[in-house]
Amino acid sequence: TEAQAAQSVEKVFGNWKTAPPKEEPLLPVIERISASFVDVKVPPQDAAVAMGWNAPPANSAKMSACARVLAEVMGSDSTGRLALPDLAGTNVLAQYTPRRDTSLFIFTAKLPVSQEALPERVTRLEAAVLSAVTNLAKQPVTALELQYAKRQTLTRLRLDAETCLGLSHLMGYAEVVNGQNLSDLKQTIAQLSTKDIQEYVLQYLLPHQRVVVRYLPDTGGEK
Repeated sequence: TEAQAAQSVEKVFGNWKTAPPKEEPLLPVIERISASFVDVKVPPQDAAVAMGWNAPPANSAKMSACARVLAEVMGSDSTGRLALPDLAGTNVLAQYTPRRDTSLFIFTAKLPVSQEALPERVTRLEAAVLSAVTNLAKQPVTALELQYAKRQTLTRLRLDAETCLGLSHLMGYAEVVNGQNLSDLKQTIAQLSTKDIQEYVLQYLLPHQRVVVRYLPDTGGEK
């Protein structure tokens, strides 16, 4: 258990006492008038798009938990809201990793190998990802979606904690990023509501606040 692991840590490292993470006010989202774009030339087989938004630090317990769960809601090209015809075969994925400071909520997608790598296809891929994100505000996460996403998130945490190595990693990571301990984190996730998720969407996932990196196929022309 987590308590037994903590006892083992104290036995090895001494009096290792950790104060609960201090809940701090949410950091303001960097205000942008419009989205930011970076274009990078890459070999055709690497044509892709990455899209990111600022996300809360780990010590913003509820909002950080919302980001974890929302990543599960969005899912990938095989499950969740990203499982769309326009994103099939793109390996699209939503990711959030809690950090001690402001983190990122990121979407990545790659052109399917079956498609010829053309710049306009990267543009269409970008539009499909953005459409899935903006639909969160128009079509809020349902209670059923939230129930499934919370179950998936909690299951991942339980599986990670089944081994000594996994449990030690969870405990150490929480200490490093000033996040919640495992028990409190699971409780926070379990108590999230659809209202909490929608609050996160409307505060953090505003279209004009995104940063986009487009990995455009280099066809041998001017760089």
